[in-house]
Parts: sequence; structure tokens; C-alpha cells
Amino acid sequence: MPEYIFTPLKMKHSYLAQFSEPAVKSDNLVAHLYLDDLKISVEQYRSFSSFYSGGQTVCTLEDLLVFMKAFVNNQLVIEESLRLMQNWEKMQLGLKYGYGLMKLQFLPFTEKYTVWGHLGASGSFMVYVQAMDVYLTGSFNQTTYQLKSINYLFMNVLRKLAQINK
Repeated sequence: MPEYIFTPLKMKHSYLAQFSEPAVKSDNLVAHLYLDDLKISVEQYRSFSSFYSGGQTVCTLEDLLVFMKAFVNNQLVIEESLRLMQNWEKMQLGLKYGYGLMKLQFLPFTEKYTVWGHLGASGSFMVYVQAMDVYLTGSFNQTTYQLKSINYLFMNVLRKLAQINK
């Protein structure tokens, strides 16, 4: 995997925990993951290879931003594939799912507060706000923060960005 994504995109701090090493070791410690009050060191547990996309990939938010920009700008998949991935099916009010992508529409009838990308199980997010050409990445590293991360995106980030972009 590093030769297909991390190396070409120069994601120098990204790696698959227990399976590879980063190109450049970070000066910072790897953040722990929290399942309620249980603190887990992701580097101590070997997972199945199918879990790479479910948390086995360790990266900085800067590298995650590089990935999302490359993805949006067709450096990882061709434009036609990206369009197919955005064949949205309704999951619940305000949330649609495509092929490996999520679309959140925080307010109906406006694209200003619509994002697409993906949310993680640990309150993490990697989304693109097409109406404002803005990329947002972040993580709370807490499994109980899935809903809180969505609220944070809308209340503390998107609404404030929309005010700036008036």
C-alpha cells in the first residue's frame, strides 16, 4: 500500500500499524483510541489486513488532508470512478452513502452546508465542502463521539465558514 498511496502522495507520516513504518518517524506520539473510558494503544494490537480502512492506518491530519485533496482532484481515482462512487443512496435523514463515501446534508435545500467524504468510528472526519472549496479533517479519537463530531462540524466549523464566505 505505501507504494500506491503514501509514497506517491508524499504522505511521509502515514503507515499501517503493525504492518509497515512511516517514511519519516514523527516527533509526536501516536494518539490513543478511546472506547468510552478504555484507552487503547493502536500500535500494540495487530489487526486483520481488512481493517486497514477501519483504523489500522495511522496518519497525521496533514497527511489525511493531502490524501483528501488528491482524491477530490482525481489523483487517486479517475473522474468517472469518483462520479460512480457518488451514486448516493439514502441511509437516514441528511446522510447518504455511495461507494465508500458519505454525503451529509446538514440543512435541506442548500448545498452550502453539504459535505462529502467519510466519518470514522472514533469521531474522525475527512470531508470536502464543495460549495466553499474547503477540506476538513479531524478526530476526537473517541468512539462515543460519532454524533458529537458531526455536530461539531456543523455548529463550530461549517456555520462559521459560511459566515466568512458571505
